[in-house]
Amino acid sequence: MTNILSLPNEVLETVGSYLDGLDLASFSFVCRRLHNVLNQDIIWQELIKTDKIHVAEQVKDFSESVLSEIKTLHDNDTVQLAQTSRYKLLYMIARKVRNNWKECNYKEGMIQHFSEDVRIGFSKEYLVALESGRMRAWSVRGKWIELLTTKPVNISLENPNQNVYQILISGNIAVICFTFSEQVVGSDFQHLQAYDLQNGCQLIWEKSGLLGTQYHVIRLLGSHLYILDLLMERVEVYEIGRTQPFPKIVLGQPQNSVRIPHGDMAASDKYLAVPGKKVPENSPVICCWNIQTGERRVLSPDRPVCPFRWFQKSAVKDDLIYGLLNRFRLIGWNGTDGQVVFSLDLTNSSPGDNEETFSWLEVGPDIVLTVHQDKFVVTVLSSYGKMLGKICPVLPDWCYDQESVSMVEEVCLTGLTAVIRILNYSMQKNSISCIILSADVTPVLEVLNHSEEGHASEVSLLAHVAAQHLEPLDSPHCQLLVTDTKVFDVQPLGIKFYDYLTTETRARVQDQEDLNS
Repeated sequence: MTNILSLPNEVLETVGSYLDGLDLASFSFVCRRLHNVLNQDIIWQELIKTDKIHVAEQVKDFSESVLSEIKTLHDNDTVQLAQTSRYKLLYMIARKVRNNWKECNYKEGMIQHFSEDVRIGFSKEYLVALESGRMRAWSVRGKWIELLTTKPVNISLENPNQNVYQILISGNIAVICFTFSEQVVGSDFQHLQAYDLQNGCQLIWEKSGLLGTQYHVIRLLGSHLYILDLLMERVEVYEIGRTQPFPKIVLGQPQNSVRIPHGDMAASDKYLAVPGKKVPENSPVICCWNIQTGERRVLSPDRPVCPFRWFQKSAVKDDLIYGLLNRFRLIGWNGTDGQVVFSLDLTNSSPGDNEETFSWLEVGPDIVLTVHQDKFVVTVLSSYGKMLGKICPVLPDWCYDQESVSMVEEVCLTGLTAVIRILNYSMQKNSISCIILSADVTPVLEVLNHSEEGHASEVSLLAHVAAQHLEPLDSPHCQLLVTDTKVFDVQPLGIKFYDYLTTETRARVQDQEDLNS
């Protein structure tokens, strides 16, 4: 009988091509020769594509640190370790992170607030907490989190004439946005301060001369800062850096044509989408600018719409512009020519509905997540409006009581994982529960491939509870912040975070409740 090791390398590679990633890794650990044959970047690059593994920037950073540590040990002759393929390590770590999301397996941490009055700024790389007289900054990109600095600042959140209403983070720069008032209605103005997060939160520039938020609307979208001048009816586009910013381009529109903004804005490196109301009809539209050329288009619904509706949410992906008309209809336009690509009715909600509900629109590489007729379910669409299925949460039993109402408040898509936050109102207990769930949306891509081949099908995915807590009735709802490997749950007394890269074996919330019962 021929030993498998007597086979040529090409045959061993062919044998390995029939194995999935984990089996191939085990096969490569049998001996040094198999390790050398199967330790090729091209093999693992192909597996990353085949298995639809999302390799996040945080995973790349962690992988590089592991490779660096292996090299150091090898160079110092501390341990004789064989060199590992970079893409093999990326595959193994990224697949582990995906399974951790699927199994709700994480390590939990807590950042305590020093006071009840706090402002939070967040990006994929940094977290900033501002309290009266103190600013703290953390790096959240690596394994776990790292406190970068605690800096005294001459900012008081208790001053009634001064309000820090948002903290924007672009790259290594945090921009604190203030409003000041002289206690005369309409006379307030704004001031911006920029701090370098990599250099001890040093103040690097300031910008003033802006009127209040009713006249100047400031948003950070993607890599650009947008200042909407509602008096001049124009949008100034800035790039954020270490020096005083100047407009990269000024986007204009005809006077008294569209009132903006009237809904959540969105942008990419090419387009800016701003919901508004057309004058004088009061009909909902989206103003779309090409921020490279300044060209403007007004995107209108494909059929007449009640003037009491508006585009609550917008999104931009490649050349597609999306607008969510309340909880009623999702419309997609071609940003190049302004033509409607699809229009899909999602619910039967009416403009006069008084029931408190939430709207959300999350766009990924190939899919769109948005509202569903059932308020605790998420609709999954293709980028071009094809119905692919839905995400159904598996909630604790008490959420299904007759005197209990559950609804999705927020959805984030990180890689191929949907992170969902549901609020449950219990009339019997007079309480609100915040429930965080996660769902693997990889099966949707299979449905998408089949639909492109002409085989129509839909899939129902399950979202499992990762964490939950009670919310005080008299406090604002907590806030959900998500990176590719972490979830931050901003609560009144602190920030809980769940790290899916640094994990601890744990049971799902439902499993824990079963054990306790």
